[in-house]
Amino acid sequence: MINEKYAIGVDLGATNIRVALVNNKGEIIKLFKEKTQREKKPEFVLDRLVNLIEKTKKEIDLIEGVGIACPGPLNSEKGIIYSSPNLPQWHNVELVKYLNNKLKMAVYLENDADLAALGECYFGEGKDWHNFIYITVGSGVGSGVIFNRRIYKGISGIGAEIGHITIERNGLKCGCGNYGCLEAYASGGGIVNLAKHKYGIKDEKITAEDIAKLAYKGDNRARKIIQEAGESLGIGLASIVNIFNPGLIILSGSIVKIGSLYIEPAIKELRKRAFTVQGRDVKIVISSSIDTIGVIGAGVLVFLNKNIKILN
Repeated sequence: MINEKYAIGVDLGATNIRVALVNNKGEIIKLFKEKTQREKKPEFVLDRLVNLIEKTKKEIDLIEGVGIACPGPLNSEKGIIYSSPNLPQWHNVELVKYLNNKLKMAVYLENDADLAALGECYFGEGKDWHNFIYITVGSGVGSGVIFNRRIYKGISGIGAEIGHITIERNGLKCGCGNYGCLEAYASGGGIVNLAKHKYGIKDEKITAEDIAKLAYKGDNRARKIIQEAGESLGIGLASIVNIFNPGLIILSGSIVKIGSLYIEPAIKELRKRAFTVQGRDVKIVISSSIDTIGVIGAGVLVFLNKNIKILN
């Protein structure tokens, strides 16, 4: 197609790096995935990322640019990652400058949840909505607010950090350094926190996925942990519904994949705690592209910056 354009979308997560060749119809032409190895220094991770990008662009002559979805806080205009609870080695990393020098291509940086929300806006569950809220629950809790089909970022450019609203005044310590954050209770790390600090599970290597498997096998303690994590998410969602009165909330992320044992308590808690009208009117949906919406949104970021028509 003569109007078809291509970008490289990168989802730089705490667990995995995904790099994809994406067109302006929201289609993934090629996708690579590797473990992030977040315990390594940023330069090690970025050099691996450069290699993946070079491998991805081999078959297409003209690539419009590279979009990078990364956990924040970050400054998209300066191309700097300030810090990230989920990338503990990363402090004031000049990501865009580094990749510009290596790749000699246009590189754009944005918060990972914001770009996933942008992907949902153009090619996912939010494509028929002008305004909605996107929540992703994985290693942490990320979020993006779409307002008039654009990302709402706030005065400092790092708004909508819903994972770091306080739901427990003197609660568990969060990776951000604060106490009682939603992320410390509802995320994958939060589920492990609950298991170890409240429910007495001693296995140092246990993961949220392990606990979910036990829950579905009928383990009562595991079921209680998953249920409590879901209820914690619901408490956070109720606050968001009362503040924004959204018509749509999209849930995504690896922990959302746990399914009904996690999702049903969250929605029940939301309906119980939100004001009646707001709680009744909001529609809750699960993303249909949990694993790929981040790289698609990163591609959309490139197309919007280059004023390229999106064919949806």
